[in-house]
Amino acid sequence: MNDVGRGRSLPVARLVGVLAVVIAAALVLVLLQRDGDEGGAEVAAVPSASAPEPAAGKPVPDATEPTVRPYATGLSGRVHRPGPRPTDKATVEPGYDGCDHGYGAPGQCVPWDFPSSVRGAAAKCAWLEGAGFEPGLSVRGADRHRLDPDRDGLACES
Repeated sequence: MNDVGRGRSLPVARLVGVLAVVIAAALVLVLLQRDGDEGGAEVAAVPSASAPEPAAGKPVPDATEPTVRPYATGLSGRVHRPGPRPTDKATVEPGYDGCDHGYGAPGQCVPWDFPSSVRGAAAKCAWLEGAGFEPGLSVRGADRHRLDPDRDGLACES
């Protein structure tokens, strides 16, 4: 059984170790303080609560104004140029938003897929009219739903 278990003080080895750590920490603090006194690190001055006395002919800066110090006097390092612009245009799959933009005015959304109960051009045109679309929708591009049988560019003509 060691000395701690019998209620005695710490063993000498532990006491010496703790004492060495304390002495090392004190030594580091003394060295840091001495380096600071010799001008090793610049410490920014804290403005005092009282206003400084103005020098003859010079305005006193406001204590709330920021102070800018010229540490960086120029840029250095490599210059990174932008890479080449992409030559390929982004492609978007048709019907990506659920709309067939080949029908109606730009911004209108004729459904890409009609409900399963709606079959044939006449039923699709009736469904579109019930959804608020006017007869004579313009057809731009392919007539995917075959709503323009005479191919005059107008779908669901009455």
